[in-house]
Amino acid sequence: MLFMPINNNVLKETVLVIVIEKSNLERMRDGDPATLEHKERGGIMPTIAYPECTSLVIAYEEDVGPLYEFITNADLLGALRWLERGRKFLPGDGLSTVILRVKNDSRK
Repeated sequence: MLFMPINNNVLKETVLVIVIEKSNLERMRDGDPATLEHKERGGIMPTIAYPECTSLVIAYEEDVGPLYEFITNADLLGALRWLERGRKFLPGDGLSTVILRVKNDSRK
């Protein structure tokens, strides 16, 4: 499982991106839930910078190779574009896509 917390300090919002991999899905099918634990509990999840304005994006990837390449090259927007390549923006999905929300990102 990949986890990418993105803080947009300009808009004061956090986008939590969770990518379920094939092995995670197989475990989940067997009744083993995927969990994200806070760092204080031994996990990888940091404190959410803007809990009052947090969005959650959950994606599934069988082949995470291209995604790891984006991340290795510090191309976070490229990773998000890759994850959203098949997105169908429907009424009720919010005001804008993740890409637009993080476009002016000024991460610490």
